[in-house]
Amino acid sequence: HTTSVSPDSCLVYRERDLSGSVQEAMTVSQGAHLVSRSSYDLLDRNEASQRLPFVKCDPHKPNPKMGVGHVQWSADSSMLLTRADDHPTALWVWDARQLSLFALMLQLAPIRDAKWSPRDNRLALCTGGRTIFL
Repeated sequence: HTTSVSPDSCLVYRERDLSGSVQEAMTVSQGAHLVSRSSYDLLDRNEASQRLPFVKCDPHKPNPKMGVGHVQWSADSSMLLTRADDHPTALWVWDARQLSLFALMLQLAPIRDAKWSPRDNRLALCTGGRTIFL
């Protein structure tokens, strides 16, 4: 995973807080409850590259979280989702047929879990707040 992504290389969806209480991504999950209403912005291909919030891990602590911490194939094996531990608010969706990044979802709070539908290529994710994102 890279530290920035250009909207001209894939679809980039960025969560926006409609209540106005959260303006930028949080790197700790305690703030997930602050986002009460949100929507997604699909970034225009002409926008500048998006810098991803980064969490530095202490490799000297026991069992440090580093690398890809979550991976899951879609039901038809055409898509793969990943979440890197050092970019907890970003969910990467890969097109396995094209071997390329298909979409990037940028959340305001760290992503706790993400699952594909068992029937089709629909995705659900949660950040520890009151919302499940579909």
